[in-house]
Amino acid sequence: MGNTGHIIYMITGGGPAGASTTMPIFIYDTGWTGRLVGKASAASILLLLFLIILCVLYFSVINRWEKEDG
Repeated sequence: MGNTGHIIYMITGGGPAGASTTMPIFIYDTGWTGRLVGKASAASILLLLFLIILCVLYFSVINRWEKEDG
């Protein structure tokens, strides 16, 4: 997560009704503070799958751009 997520959390504390809570902060709070390790694990797996799909899409677009240029 970078410094941005920490800054948002430090300023808002999750915001009104959790509106500015980021996914890594949600996972951490659920697993450690809420002691719901199963729910935190499921959320982290969903985040991982989302990021893998996002990376595959990103690299496929980059490969198309490189093929068109060269």
